[in-house]
Amino acid sequence: EMLLNGGDPWHTETYKTAIKSISEYLTDIESSGLSEIVIRGGSHDPNYYHKSRIYSGCLHRAIQRAGYDSVTMKLDGVDPDH
Repeated sequence: EMLLNGGDPWHTETYKTAIKSISEYLTDIESSGLSEIVIRGGSHDPNYYHKSRIYSGCLHRAIQRAGYDSVTMKLDGVDPDH
């Protein structure tokens, strides 16, 4: 559902509509002219790492199915900013 329509993280109003839909991602990729895509997944809170991993995996497959072959993922069990 989130990949189709985007979403709101439940934990704070600050990030309202922060989760993009796959069509938004594909529009951004297309307009940027990227040839290589790297998806970073993780969580600032280890309790939520599993959700990040599932979303990242679905996003990875959706981008590949859209015809982008050079898509890789880097999934960490810790803070994704590091």
